[in-house]
Amino acid sequence: AKRGIPQIDTENFSHKKILIISDGYDFSKIHRLCSKLPADVAVIAINRSLAKWELVGTQCPDSEKRKISYYVVNNPYQECLSFLNKKNRYYPRCIASSRTNPEFIEYYINKMGVVYQYQPTPEEGFSGGTHDAMWTIDDYRNPVCAALGLAYQFEAEKIALLGCDESFSDNRPGSVSLENGLFTYPQHFISHGVIDGIFYWLKSQKEVEMSIVDASSGAKYKNAEYINPTELTAYFEG
Repeated sequence: AKRGIPQIDTENFSHKKILIISDGYDFSKIHRLCSKLPADVAVIAINRSLAKWELVGTQCPDSEKRKISYYVVNNPYQECLSFLNKKNRYYPRCIASSRTNPEFIEYYINKMGVVYQYQPTPEEGFSGGTHDAMWTIDDYRNPVCAALGLAYQFEAEKIALLGCDESFSDNRPGSVSLENGLFTYPQHFISHGVIDGIFYWLKSQKEVEMSIVDASSGAKYKNAEYINPTELTAYFEG
């Protein structure tokens, strides 16, 4: 509040095509596909995809460079500081929940990064600040949900997910196998179900016809079509 961070709901950002990318399975390889996306695709990065982003800086060839349009964050804990890209000192526009770790926000602003804040929808039993926001985001304290809520407010018509999974190649204790031969932990199916429910809600809105695809390496969704990551450029161009 002391920082006077502007509210994202007072802006008029509009993006018909949005890619939401996280640092899921094989991120180093798959995130390079972003350099081939059409220029009108807004890239929303979440989790540690910012810290691992290699498509900027002097070591990246100009032909492979791609900027992050927005970095969305809602982690309230100290680990949030590990999401920063200190290698390339890269600070794209950030959209942070009002519950985001304050040290992360302070660091970001001190590095001259632009920060907007959104207000998460109030929860029963959770005490938060009071703000007169024109709209709030049902983020379920999950960055994928936050990015999807923002995509709706940005009037997106095509949405794709890339690297938005918690998958790994080795069979770890307590893990379960996926159809694609990878593994994950059972607790991740909870957030998977919530995200699938948001897909259903988004596609049921009458004001806009929305297409949603998933190019991640997690479990399949009922309400989003799976495509291979290499098909993303064709999806957004089609």
